[in-house]
Amino acid sequence: MRPDVVSNLLSLPFFRDIDGCDFPEDLPLATILANDGRILRYERGDIVYRSGEFNSSIFIVLSGSVYSATSPRSEAAISLALTNKGSNGVPRSEDFIRRLGSLLSTPKSGSSNSKATGQRNTSRISDIEPLIAGDLADRIGPNDIFGECEALTSSARANTHLAGDDETLILELRWPGAREIRHWSDNFRQLVDTRYRQRSLWIALRSSALFEHLDDSALRSIANYCLFETYGALDWTHRYQRERTADHGGTHIAAQEDIIAEQNHYLDDIILIHSGFVRMSKTFERSEKTLGYGSPGDVIGLEELKDSAGSGVPLHLRHSVRATGYADIIRIPARIVEKYVLETASSAQAGKIIPAANSTSESWLNFTIDNRFINGTQAMMIDLNRCVNCDECIRACAATHDNIPRFVRQGPSHQNLMITHACMHCADPVCLTDCPTGAIHRDAKSGNVIINDATCIGCATCANACPYDNIRMEEVRNADGAFHIDSDGVHIARATKCDFCTGLRNGPACQQACPHNALIRVDMRDTRAITEWLDYTH
Repeated sequence: MRPDVVSNLLSLPFFRDIDGCDFPEDLPLATILANDGRILRYERGDIVYRSGEFNSSIFIVLSGSVYSATSPRSEAAISLALTNKGSNGVPRSEDFIRRLGSLLSTPKSGSSNSKATGQRNTSRISDIEPLIAGDLADRIGPNDIFGECEALTSSARANTHLAGDDETLILELRWPGAREIRHWSDNFRQLVDTRYRQRSLWIALRSSALFEHLDDSALRSIANYCLFETYGALDWTHRYQRERTADHGGTHIAAQEDIIAEQNHYLDDIILIHSGFVRMSKTFERSEKTLGYGSPGDVIGLEELKDSAGSGVPLHLRHSVRATGYADIIRIPARIVEKYVLETASSAQAGKIIPAANSTSESWLNFTIDNRFINGTQAMMIDLNRCVNCDECIRACAATHDNIPRFVRQGPSHQNLMITHACMHCADPVCLTDCPTGAIHRDAKSGNVIINDATCIGCATCANACPYDNIRMEEVRNADGAFHIDSDGVHIARATKCDFCTGLRNGPACQQACPHNALIRVDMRDTRAITEWLDYTH
């Protein structure tokens, strides 16, 4: 953004609470906004973003309003409206012609200026009044933010947002800039964190199978009694790397994990996991043994509550719960669950959300949890009994990526199974957190974690953050094979890793090339897929 636009932006009410004196001299607030912000104008009914999309920006409403879908029913209504009545619209960037002193002219679609301002297409619902009157109850007005839930957790957008007024002006702040402002400004950080907790609680309740039979009115009543808690830290990777290098084994790693609930303690609430992962363990003869793990959407304590209700059985938790890395959880009072769930929810509804006993061996559970492999959605697993070291997987990867393979066929092993050093496209991708340019990001369509070579500056922040050593720094060569060298004579490097062959019709080349079905790309939480693959290969 131009300096005069940034100056006008800083004069708006939202930024008056952000003290510029809190920022270092070499990174003033104005510079952050100029580099990572853009202003978009939307007309009434324009879609800002859809549920399920991947985008790590935080949005600030400057004028007008934005409505957010509050339920699956409202999402379905939006989809139907777009199908039947939708038309294409275009948000126009940096339009201060009426709001901020006529500094810029409105860029027109297809003009050279529209490309420079990052213009993008959107969809429009011509008549949103029925949606507002029905399901789109959450209105976000000027000087408020949205999009922070997904930005903080690098997850897919949880609900659709659309403009509620003509000439709605929104500041889109990319995550690298939002992260810096959140770091230096206490007021901004408090606002972001407060909105995150409020909205994440609602999103978790709304999406939980535990409450799918309840209407919004009942859910809002339940939300008033719930507690949203965070354990561990979003940037857990460095602490974990220190723990992993300590020669104490898995017991040491588990002991360092934040305790959410302890075995045999009185259970006055159940725990709903919103994001992150938790380890469930139990003490047997003074030894702590891992029973399994919980992931987003899982409920802990419901089984104990059901057994206790009306039977006089003491309500105590049967195992301990620890955050592996970090976890956001919601505590729902037992009395609320008894009132709204136990008497009305069917056994089928309750059964599918109680973590089932895991038949997998304890050693395999410890291996996957201690190494945080449960984080992987596209991990590369190799059956060493089937692998003949033919290197076809490596050759296929290299052929697909300019003769540079994107993985190393080595890694931690458990018996005959090895998890190789290939990007796992994590559910919680900590590598995205501190990238200064946003070069490493989630692909908007596939959700895979990829690197934009054009914006990677070779700082190695992502490589240092990856707890699995799955990102490497490769020296850049030109078309003749010679190394690129900077003005100081240093070879220029950029981050490289597996991109899961995004865009390749038949899927990842490594898996397709293996002649013995010894390699699989798999979600580490999908025990059924792993079991079927192992059974097939044997």
